Amino acid sequence: MPDSTDPIADVSSLDVALAYRVHRLARLLRVHLTRVLADAAPGVSPEQWFLLFRLSERDGRSQSDLTDPVLDDRPNVSRQVAGLVEAGLIARAPDPDDGRRSLLSLTAAGRAQVDTLLGTVVEERGKLFAGVTADALGTFSEVLDVLTGAVSGARAQD
Repeated sequence: MPDSTDPIADVSSLDVALAYRVHRLARLLRVHLTRVLADAAPGVSPEQWFLLFRLSERDGRSQSDLTDPVLDDRPNVSRQVAGLVEAGLIARAPDPDDGRRSLLSLTAAGRAQVDTLLGTVVEERGKLFAGVTADALGTFSEVLDVLTGAVSGARAQD
């Protein structure tokens, strides 16, 4: 008989499995962000928004700097970057230290897009997290960090 008091060992229902719940929440958040972006910035995907935001944190990054080494998402980042360049939101420039690389930077239009979207995203985040205390969000963030580290470490060992 499964122990329903142990959230790791409880197999009574998929709906109580923590990994499934985290996965489902991630999908729900992505769908929600897709809808928010469709209204605020038609044509910008969640993945493109994340790249724009990363470049707003520090411009002049290489494409490989924007990939997640654990997820090995280079092909996806390449497609997303190409779309952002075509849309005029980011620009490529030769890396002065390495002629084989390009550096990506926000264009004026890209910076304006980030500035506009930041307010929208923060407002939506506030609505989504309105019923959660700051302490609970802090704990949730710590748990996510621990789980991300554990899963990343397990993936690296594969």
